[in-house]
Amino acid sequence: MAAILCGYCGLGFQRKGREKECSVSCRFWAKVNKQGNCWEWQASLFTTTGYGQFALTSRHPETAHRMAWVFTHGSIPDGQFVLHKCDNRKCCNPDHLFLGTPQDNMVDMVRKGRHVGTRNHKFPEQVKKARSGRTKLAWERAKAIGISRPCSEQYS
Repeated sequence: MAAILCGYCGLGFQRKGREKECSVSCRFWAKVNKQGNCWEWQASLFTTTGYGQFALTSRHPETAHRMAWVFTHGSIPDGQFVLHKCDNRKCCNPDHLFLGTPQDNMVDMVRKGRHVGTRNHKFPEQVKKARSGRTKLAWERAKAIGISRPCSEQYS
């Protein structure tokens, strides 16, 4: 079998199957659009979260931004999250990523105004009323105005 050129880096390699890139890293970066400030993932997304999805194996896909961190900086310590400075779930630009704890993630979310209820800024009175209790009525009110779940006043 003849050597072919990697579709990403241009190096020659011996193909074993149908691969177009010489390494897992090249296969990953070939799916990232590096034009612009955010380097956006151009392939499959997790349908529930909207984050980029990269399959190291067919049974264990990983989020694209975590893989960008690994390819750029190495392993991710246990208990650490890879967070976005830019809040763009498709972004894989290593300059936009940083490590943090789950607590750091929550603080970042609140600081940037992404916590529950902020998308419902048009109906502040309704949001406050819907979040005021954990009763069946509160759940119904929350669903009626588009809040995924009510929470107590201490989280408002």
